[in-house]
Amino acid sequence: MGAEYPEPAPARPGRTRARPPQRADPGRSAAPMRGDPVPLTGAALIRAVFLRALLICLTLCAPVGAEPLTELDWQAPDPQLGGLSGVEISRDGARLWLLSDRGFLIAARVRRTEGRITAVEITQVSSLLDTSGNRAETRLERDSEGLAVSAGGAIYVSYEGEHRVVRHMPDGRVNLNLPSLPDMGRLEENGSFEALAIDPDDRLYTLIEGGRNGPAPLFRFVEGHWDTRFVFPRSNGFDPVGMDIDDAGRLYVLERRFRVLGRFATRIRRAPITATGLGVFETVLQTPSGRHPNLEGISLWRDGDNRLIATLVSDDNFSSMFRNQIVEYVLPD
Repeated sequence: MGAEYPEPAPARPGRTRARPPQRADPGRSAAPMRGDPVPLTGAALIRAVFLRALLICLTLCAPVGAEPLTELDWQAPDPQLGGLSGVEISRDGARLWLLSDRGFLIAARVRRTEGRITAVEITQVSSLLDTSGNRAETRLERDSEGLAVSAGGAIYVSYEGEHRVVRHMPDGRVNLNLPSLPDMGRLEENGSFEALAIDPDDRLYTLIEGGRNGPAPLFRFVEGHWDTRFVFPRSNGFDPVGMDIDDAGRLYVLERRFRVLGRFATRIRRAPITATGLGVFETVLQTPSGRHPNLEGISLWRDGDNRLIATLVSDDNFSSMFRNQIVEYVLPD
């Protein structure tokens, strides 16, 4: 995990001299004066003991925070590299699949040193195609945002602009258009299906990015239709932009909050998935504004020490003002 803290150095041996006993001041009253400690009794003593016990409990019982692992600015000559909005990582953390919001799927190989990513090599770039094998003509049709890959290798992509969720073949062609989601007519052009995840039973989950604080529908694709019984609690002005599910069946939602001057705050929350809905959400990571660029994609995996790693990617908007960045955190388990 993080760097080990050195143990404090032992004290240097030396001579000590006993202090002579202090003589009592005959002119000073035996009653306590200002600045003298006053012994606690009764209710004050009980309150002090309770507050001390509470402080100790909060210190010992507080969850361990996420630990930064990787922060890599990524540049490559490939013109398709940019606008990264989704990511999937292999179980061993050695291969990446990255989704560009211009309709490209990028495969890459990862090099690590002591667990941290030090280099990324693009091995393949594929265009996302329609059922006829053609690339979509308009920017809105190509606005691919969410990526989820099943255990069997099926590639699912969610789109904004022309709102939809589809399944692609490895060569990029669509081989399944999932049914339309409820309330499609009310979706914002640039604020719909940013987040997409899949569980071990091949059930898809997606969230709408735009919206206000409060309960929001979490859509789940089960047995050929979209189930709308699950609810996601939006809060504090954060918008959901990415999702994944860990090996314990917990849902992780990557959120961002925009501030002036292009500064983003990042938050990751998780909750158990039950038969009737989502459990209580807990925050496992929250960064101050400007700590990272616009992180939009999340993928979870475990390293050789069984640590839970979140791999995150940022959207540079194909602009020199922003960065393609790969960020990793070790999450509390």
